[in-house]
Amino acid sequence: MLTIAFSGHRPNNKSMGGYDWHSPKNELIMKKLKFTIVNLMNCKEEKEVTFITGGALGIDQMAFDIVEDIKLNPPIQLKYINIKQILAMPFKNQDAKWFNP
Repeated sequence: MLTIAFSGHRPNNKSMGGYDWHSPKNELIMKKLKFTIVNLMNCKEEKEVTFITGGALGIDQMAFDIVEDIKLNPPIQLKYINIKQILAMPFKNQDAKWFNP
């Protein structure tokens, strides 16, 4: 079994493209992240891959969304891999302060 975990910057970090996932910088980050994830899965002869993401804004959520997309629409070479995803939130109601109602 292969396990892959993610950690990264928040959207307001200068290395990120802000809170708009469709900004050119964020789209490039997500494209490169998906390419890296698929390549990691391709280079192993595993039948099961587990992904662990933290659920925070930024790279954590991007990685989660990308893995969900791969699960729903796997590339042909990954069709027979069992993909599991674990959301490892650091505390209950972590998302409560993400957005101002």
